[in-house]
Amino acid sequence: MRDTTDASLCSPLLVRILFGMVRGRVPDAVETVIAITRAGGAASALTASYARAQLHPTPATLGPGTDPRGLLDVIDRDALFARMARDRARELVAHIGFLRSLRQLHDSGVTEAHLAVRNGCSAAEIGHLLARARVEAPDIAPGSRGGTAYEIAARGAAGELDPATVRAELISWVYEPADAAVPAVPGGFDHQVGRAYTDGPLTDDDYDLIRTAVTRHDDDRRRRP
Repeated sequence: MRDTTDASLCSPLLVRILFGMVRGRVPDAVETVIAITRAGGAASALTASYARAQLHPTPATLGPGTDPRGLLDVIDRDALFARMARDRARELVAHIGFLRSLRQLHDSGVTEAHLAVRNGCSAAEIGHLLARARVEAPDIAPGSRGGTAYEIAARGAAGELDPATVRAELISWVYEPADAAVPAVPGGFDHQVGRAYTDGPLTDDDYDLIRTAVTRHDDDRRRRP
């Protein structure tokens, strides 16, 4: 005899789901799916599992092309914001790596004209990028995790370095002394750590801890005879 459980539940299921969705009560609608499918036995277990996934989705369940208008009412926005920040940090790290490769190729004798052809841009744009690369993407010193303090902070935000390592590196980093005539010294604390805080790679707690430790270290060094 043919099992008609799903067919008998189809109509009331759809009515109650649609009614809940129209009223903007997505969790209630999904709980309806769970309650009804429980009565359907083992054959409906997968449907109930799927319903729970929609009620409590994770970032991993949001595949390409997912329409977020309904799901964003119930998903963990904090997780999405964290993923967005991590992806942005990875983009920063990738761009610094690009600038470093560009500069190293030029230093090895590759002309700006050839680099422009390889990158599909003008030689003038390559010149601008090389000027930035000499400040933002120096070579990585042995034993260090980045060419600049900013890069280390970005690598931490991208998930390449743990928070303790980032803090230790930035506290021990040798910064250029501040100059009243030059507000933003390229190698200074404000331009490196301050900018990393403003751009997002460093949190409030990171910045406060690092600044306090660096200030204390500088004060101790000034007191030495």
